[in-house]
Amino acid sequence: MGQADIQERQVIVRDEYGEHLIVATAGQSLLKIMQHNGVEVAAVCGGSMSCGTCHVRLSPEDYARIAPPTKGEIALLEGSDHYLEGRSRLACQISAAELPPGAILEVAPDE
Repeated sequence: MGQADIQERQVIVRDEYGEHLIVATAGQSLLKIMQHNGVEVAAVCGGSMSCGTCHVRLSPEDYARIAPPTKGEIALLEGSDHYLEGRSRLACQISAAELPPGAILEVAPDE
């Protein structure tokens, strides 16, 4: 069975309050999963990729395993003081189906 066949996977999200073990279910964005699991993330635009406030960072290995960001996503992220090339993504643009099981993500500090 390939990774795409896995419907749920556990991932770890780190924020200023500690670590949260969450179950990522295929068909949802990482942003929605984080919100449903009580992880505080600003998401001022509601997940429409117009504000950049749902900024998360992945390990370089996990970043390389998911679809690359669009030019628009990169443009939003590059304006952040906390942008890390090859690690920063918007949670609203990551599908749970893409996340490798056991992925570790961190919520970027607020601007």
